[in-house]
Amino acid sequence: IKDIYEVLVSLDEYASGTVIGKIDDSGLQELEKILDKMQQASRNNRIKEHLNANVDFHRCIWKYLPNHFLEKTLCFVQDQLLRYTYARVTVFKEKDLLLRSFNEHEMILAAIRGKNRKELKKLIKRNWCFLLDYMPLVSTKNKISIKNGGGKRSEKDKII
Repeated sequence: IKDIYEVLVSLDEYASGTVIGKIDDSGLQELEKILDKMQQASRNNRIKEHLNANVDFHRCIWKYLPNHFLEKTLCFVQDQLLRYTYARVTVFKEKDLLLRSFNEHEMILAAIRGKNRKELKKLIKRNWCFLLDYMPLVSTKNKISIKNGGGKRSEKDKII
């Protein structure tokens, strides 16, 4: 799982820098609708609905990429991750993680609206990386820190 996340983080972080200014009003409205679904799922602790909205959210952004090969590659890598749905469902049983995920996606949309490329790249990376700290199948010594922007996590680093 860690290997898949590392590839997804790198590709999506790069992709987020190329999508700024490319998402039109229709796309922004679609992202808002997906966020509404995610919020409802988060509030009602409906994990699978939240995860589906999460997939839809990222794919909605990716369809605006000017590089269609990158879009297809991101979808392929995300599909590989979806094969581990059980691990992801287990992770989201942790208290407040659904709401945290929803809040992060709200911030991603705000960065897209504000055309803030630097903030968007940071948020995309953080959005993917924070799950690794909760994955039961990932060893502690290889966890990625959100606080220091990636790499090995020291024991003093806290999850944001």
